[in-house]
This record gives sequence, structure tokens and C-alpha cells, in this order.
Amino acid sequence: MLMPGEHESRHSRSFVMGTLLIILVVLFLALIVILPLIEKYAPKGEASNNGNLTRFIFPLVALLIVAQMIRYYFF
Repeated sequence: MLMPGEHESRHSRSFVMGTLLIILVVLFLALIVILPLIEKYAPKGEASNNGNLTRFIFPLVALLIVAQMIRYYFF
């Protein structure tokens, strides 16, 4: 936590941004790997409903990542 009068250095902000991007990439890749496995081994009873939901997952995740990056840089 910064004390009054202290400023965050560019190095620490760059380190935080790099760490944030690494975490986001790992989570996104995990989603890409885990989602097809879940679809493959899921019970076949409600496959039509699950297919409709998974179609929206990737665009929503991408939108969330972009929104968080905009929030981080501008707000």
C-alpha cells in the first residue's frame, strides 16, 4: 500500500501488468482445454441445451478480458 506522497514506479506497474496478462492467458487456455473435455464426457441427456450455452462462452470471456483491460488502463 502506498503512503501519502509516494508514487508507484513504472517498474512495479509493468510487473503487475505482465503478471495480470500471464494469469489471463493461463485462464483462457485452461478454458479452451477444459471446455471441450467437459462437453465430451458430459451426460448426453441435455446436450442440446449445453451446446447453446457453450456457444456464448468464448465471446463473453473475450469481452470480459477487454473490459477489464479498459478498466485497468482508464479508470
